Amino acid sequence: MNKKYLMMFTAAAILMAGVTSVSAQPLPPVDGAPAPHHEKMEMRKAKRMPPDPEKMAEKLADELGLSESQREQAKAINKKGMEEVKPLMDQMRDIRKKMDELRKENMKEFESILTPEQKTKFDAFKEKMHPKHRAPRPRHKAPKPVVEHHVEK
Repeated sequence: MNKKYLMMFTAAAILMAGVTSVSAQPLPPVDGAPAPHHEKMEMRKAKRMPPDPEKMAEKLADELGLSESQREQAKAINKKGMEEVKPLMDQMRDIRKKMDELRKENMKEFESILTPEQKTKFDAFKEKMHPKHRAPRPRHKAPKPVVEHHVEK
């Protein structure tokens, strides 16, 4: 049973390491800005950043009641997994960059076949669609349970 939990912990830690590989730059302070110790939390809320993987690992270790030995083994497994995943993440970043470049080239080629009137219509279409493509997608949430209040007469 412990192996099962250790594998789940390792998989979660590797996943979290991959997800958190993108770092955010801190925003400059603004009047009325939150206290410095709240900035990181506020940035996570604003950018929908995942929780800190180290804190998640600690919470999981506490929840599972891992011994100190198991915690050290889990850290070693996590570190090894992150080292194995990093080159793949780098490859994915390079592939995404190449895909973006190809899309841009393809778009330029497509636009080159348009008449000036079609190009104007196409620019208007892109402008109209732009907000839809950039807007964050809604997350599915479970419906709230219906609570009925019984009043005695």
